[in-house]
Amino acid sequence: MFVGRRFIEENQLNNSDLSERMSRSPYRTIWGLAWPQVLMMIFHFFIGMADVWVAGKINREVQASLGIITQSLFFLLVVAIAVANGAVAAISQSEGAGLHKRVKRYVSLVVACAVALSGAFLLIGFPCRELLQDALQVPGEMRYVTSYFLNVYLLILPSYYLLISTNAIFRARKQVKIPLYSMMIVTTVNAFLDVGLGLGMWGMPNLGYKGLAWATFGSVTAGAMSNLFVLIKQGALDPSSFPPLKWIRVAIAYLAKVAWPSGLMQIVWHSGYLVLYAITASLTVGAVDALAGMSIGLRIESLLFLPAFALNMTASILIGHYLGARDRKPPRRSGTRFSASAW
Repeated sequence: MFVGRRFIEENQLNNSDLSERMSRSPYRTIWGLAWPQVLMMIFHFFIGMADVWVAGKINREVQASLGIITQSLFFLLVVAIAVANGAVAAISQSEGAGLHKRVKRYVSLVVACAVALSGAFLLIGFPCRELLQDALQVPGEMRYVTSYFLNVYLLILPSYYLLISTNAIFRARKQVKIPLYSMMIVTTVNAFLDVGLGLGMWGMPNLGYKGLAWATFGSVTAGAMSNLFVLIKQGALDPSSFPPLKWIRVAIAYLAKVAWPSGLMQIVWHSGYLVLYAITASLTVGAVDALAGMSIGLRIESLLFLPAFALNMTASILIGHYLGARDRKPPRRSGTRFSASAW
């Protein structure tokens, strides 16, 4: 929403300019792409902390329920993250090769995949709600809160899939400030609605834990709509550019090939957290207090990974553009520089 034509043109650097900048000042170029993503991850951290803080003001059952269902939501977003990683690879390489028509086709395909996959998980998730709570060993005194969170969070899936996928599209095109602005919108709306609806502030209805759920719904939807608005304004998302079926078959196969390792890693990672939650929830004494503590602890732990995630996303952008341009030497040098930056 806050992106003008001049800003878009300034951020769409050609690859010769990128190579020249990397040769002249490599670490400055890396940092120029990384710092908006670091800030974006920090805003993502603030979203989680605002939720946990307001939940703690309500009661411990809400705080515990929020933690366990939020982790379940991350598990449901595994496919979206995998598709986003595939989109970064496909679009950045197409941009690097100067294949702008292919870029627009991939943009349309990724958005369509986000809608279709989120719809499928939504339809599968609703009948399996009780099975999920049973598998996670959710204590009886938390079930009424957990069920409500799960119902609303399933409805969020289409918006969340679109938000993750469109953020990946912008990153792949080196427009790294647009996802930052999007996350600023999400953070601001989420914090405002958390406090307003969760605690009944500023003349808003006091919905308690229900307000937290709808705050997440409203904020994520606002971020997704903002991204779609920018894509349409840029002309990157155009119905006329939607690819033919023959092209889709080849493109889907490539996206799956690139995305499945990331998806498998995410499944293993988040499954570990879900198992930890299930073990904690099955404690005979103090399960709710322990789950509430985990909700806070895991949010703080996530802060430690933010710089590494930002550098990882930056590396994907640069290396994808170089590979698309068939320039093999810079990716090797960039790998060393990213390792040095991480240390």
